[in-house]
Amino acid sequence: MAEAQAIPKQEKNFFDWIQEWILSLPIDLKVLLEISGDSEIGIPARSLAVGTLAYVVYLADLIPDKIPVLGLIDDVIVIRLSLEVIRGLEPDRMKYYEEKYPATFARFAEAIEVLKSALGLIYDALMALVEKLKNRRFRGHTAEEAVQSEEVREEMFDEAMEYVANLNLNPDVVHNALLEAPSHQIIGLLTSGLEEEDKREIHEAEAAKRLEAPKEMFRKLLKGKTDEEEIDEGGQSNGL
Repeated sequence: MAEAQAIPKQEKNFFDWIQEWILSLPIDLKVLLEISGDSEIGIPARSLAVGTLAYVVYLADLIPDKIPVLGLIDDVIVIRLSLEVIRGLEPDRMKYYEEKYPATFARFAEAIEVLKSALGLIYDALMALVEKLKNRRFRGHTAEEAVQSEEVREEMFDEAMEYVANLNLNPDVVHNALLEAPSHQIIGLLTSGLEEEDKREIHEAEAAKRLEAPKEMFRKLLKGKTDEEEIDEGGQSNGL
C-alpha cells in the first residue's frame, strides 16, 4: 500500500520499466554488440549500435555515471530508443533478435509508449540525440569503420564486458534508489544533460569553424597562386 501511495500509476509504469532495463543492461549491451557485427544488417543500423555502445560505455552521459543507479537511467533509455530506430531500419532481421532475446524486446511497443508519456517534450530531444549516435567515434574510429573491422569490434567487446563486470547491479539497491527519486527529478537530470549536450555541440561547431578558417584562407591563397601561374603559363605559350 505504501509503495502504491508513493508512486502514482503512470510513474510506477515508468519506474518499473527503468528498473527492469537497468537490471537487464548486461544483456542489452550484448544485443548491441551482436547487432554491430551482424553482416545481415545494413551499415547505418550497425553504426547506430556502435555509437550507442560508445555512448553507454565511453562517452560523457546526459546523467553522469558517478551518480549511483540514476546515472544509468539515460543509458538504458538511449539503448531502448536506439533499438527502436534499428527495428525501424531492419524490421525483418530484427525479428531474429526479438526471438533470441525475448526479455529485451518483451512488450517493446508498450514500453516506448510509456517513455513518450513519461518524458513528454524531451522524448523528441532524446530521439534526436540517438539519431546522431551513428556519427560518434570509438577509439579514433568512426562507427562505420568500427563495424567493418573485426579487430575493432573485438576491442569494443572486451571493453564493454569490462564495463559490465564493474556495474555490480543489485536489485534491491536499484529498486531503493529509484524509489527515492521522483520522476520530476529524473526528468530534471535528463533536461540538464540535454542542455549541456547542446552547449557541447555548439562549442565543437565553433571550434571546427576556427580550425577551418585558416585552411580556407590557405586554399584561397593556393588557388590564387595557381590562377596566376596559369596566366603566366598562358602568356608564355602565347609568346611562343
